[in-house]
Amino acid sequence: MTNRISANAVTFTNDGYSTLLGFAEDPANPQRYVMLNLTNDPDEQDFALGMTGVHIEAGDLKVDGYDLVTDLSLTQGSLIITLDSDAARAAGIDPEIEIVVKDEAIDGVPLAEAVDVFRERIAARPPTRP
Repeated sequence: MTNRISANAVTFTNDGYSTLLGFAEDPANPQRYVMLNLTNDPDEQDFALGMTGVHIEAGDLKVDGYDLVTDLSLTQGSLIITLDSDAARAAGIDPEIEIVVKDEAIDGVPLAEAVDVFRERIAARPPTRP
């Protein structure tokens, strides 16, 4: 069974160092949430620590780590996050997390554009060393 989160709060930020795409059902009580994060330009320390891919933290789904996301796909009104089968099995959940989104833009950025930032990193696994 697909894990479904209705995103009542959504954010997309890029502070120059890292990019964050976050979704939460209840921003006042964030237990059902998903955050995707990546370092924009990983340095030698990031490579040494294995922190160069997409990081996912998924609250009550008990998923937290790097390189656990194998695919991101957009459908009409939803973002589907596909987890590595080992990560899903370890968390005791289905490999797909469906994020139901109401808007096609996040903080002025089209959802498709925000998702593409993360898709590119997943496709480039592992990213190129500096």
